[in-house]
Amino acid sequence: MLLRDYATLMLDSGATARRIEQSVRRIATAWGIKADISILPQRVLLALWDRTEQHSYTCVGHKSSLGINLGTVARLNRLSYIIEERHLNPAMAESCMKRIAGMPGWDARLVLLLVSCANASFCRLFGGDASAMGIVFLATLLGFHIKQRFLKHHIDPRLTTLFSAFSAAVTSTAGYVFGCTHTPEIAVGTSVLFLVPGIPFANGASDMLSRHYVCALSRLTDAMVTTFCLSTGLCAALYITGFQW
Repeated sequence: MLLRDYATLMLDSGATARRIEQSVRRIATAWGIKADISILPQRVLLALWDRTEQHSYTCVGHKSSLGINLGTVARLNRLSYIIEERHLNPAMAESCMKRIAGMPGWDARLVLLLVSCANASFCRLFGGDASAMGIVFLATLLGFHIKQRFLKHHIDPRLTTLFSAFSAAVTSTAGYVFGCTHTPEIAVGTSVLFLVPGIPFANGASDMLSRHYVCALSRLTDAMVTTFCLSTGLCAALYITGFQW
């Protein structure tokens, strides 16, 4: 049950299938048992054998919706090495895992500010001027705040992405309305970049290379659906405001 919860927590936090597989097998080897794990889009199937391989145990872990947290992935991966190196018993390992799972995330207001600054930096990277950066900062501030509020109330992630993109894109057209920037098209184009599902795309490609095809296709499909919702929100904003980009 501990290994099942460990693998499920890693999957919830955004770990690749290969990393989950390697970490679980590392822990199982340290405890003198054999583990076989199958990672599916929404669940983990885990089979264990005892030292004599006379008895087997199978359990299923179901994924929740905790959201991507690469800090948790890194700590859990490190825990597998600590178990191997220091020979932690299951009780000690469970205590460590619960402590990792219970660690608070970053303050939502700080994340909102940092994401807005990062997206404004993308605007500069693509050639936007200072005014365009300010517009993108405000657009991201609004769009990401809407995303945080929607997710807090458990609204469908696809609708969340669509409305966040729409709000950010409408705000970013201020460059056209007020003529306060020489690069209004860059402000509009970069205002929705904070919604691009980069980690799901990267994880999907990694799973594909490690031959976890079912998990890879699921992650890539989710990423493409998110990208479609992002694009729909952007196009809807341009259509309603009547600006050509």
